[in-house]
Amino acid sequence: MGRLGDEESLEGSILGLWKGRFGRLFQVELGSAFLGRREVLSTVSSGQPTLELRGSMDVSVYATSTHQSQSWGTTSEAAQTTDCPEVTLPPTLVLESGWDQYAFAFNDLALAMAFDGAEVEWSERIHQILREWLASGDRVAQARAAFVCMELAYAAQNHDSGLSAELHRAFLELRDGGTELAANVSLIGLLKSGDPPLQLAAAWALHWMGHSRLPQQPAASDVLLVLQGLWRFGEARLLRRFSAWAFSNQPLLSRDAIPIDAWGDCDQWFETEAAADSSNSDIYETARTVLAWYRRRPWSDAELVDRIRKQVRFGRPDPTQQELLQALGAAESKPDE
Repeated sequence: MGRLGDEESLEGSILGLWKGRFGRLFQVELGSAFLGRREVLSTVSSGQPTLELRGSMDVSVYATSTHQSQSWGTTSEAAQTTDCPEVTLPPTLVLESGWDQYAFAFNDLALAMAFDGAEVEWSERIHQILREWLASGDRVAQARAAFVCMELAYAAQNHDSGLSAELHRAFLELRDGGTELAANVSLIGLLKSGDPPLQLAAAWALHWMGHSRLPQQPAASDVLLVLQGLWRFGEARLLRRFSAWAFSNQPLLSRDAIPIDAWGDCDQWFETEAAADSSNSDIYETARTVLAWYRRRPWSDAELVDRIRKQVRFGRPDPTQQELLQALGAAESKPDE
């Protein structure tokens, strides 16, 4: 049921499942499917660590002892990470193939727990809940917090009367950390954690926060580099998709804020990525345009203007597209009819 909970596949609510007789079981199984499960690597007489998994499955193994965890690849690769029989290896996170497909159902469950079926809207109570969930150090709670931030930012995008300064300050703290929330457990902390499910949740939140300009201040330049890396190298389709989406919707920094070399040698990838995923092509096209603006290649400024106009031919520019047009001296130009 969790895997089928894709927003593009089914409509409806999981509120009944959550509150039903097997609600607790549903929560546990959905959390395990999306966030993975912890396994313990143990050493054997040969000195090689082993990992016992039930059944035959395509999995990835991650160290999860700190927020700076690093992918170890497949289980066979994990077995080669050390040859020291005295090493005590940390608990590991095992993600099954397709884990990202449970993100939509997990998001629905997070909303149900935060709002209990009521309208998604900001309140000081919700603000405190989000702080507590992020600061808890519990991956389930942290993922819930990121998804709720995403939905709140999505709901705020068309707020006719404008958004209060208080709300901007609250989202700045949730994104970057502050006096009551440590930076390493903020949304950007989750994005940098090396924990793919938390990175996916944070990237999705950062997309809608960027689109709604919550907060108005741009994130630090290294956040764009992290998002570009996840867009390029993320192991799961939705992780790559949401990272590209978030990258394309962040407020623009100065064009020279990030040295061109910092983006890496991505010219060939830049060409092949265009045809890599025909679905959601608009997402990737906008992300490529933003990246090309910072890198000053492969397109000229005139070509960038033309590409943006084509992207918004049937609508108005998104905030970042509008900022690009302004930076390129074409803000008053209208899309071709």
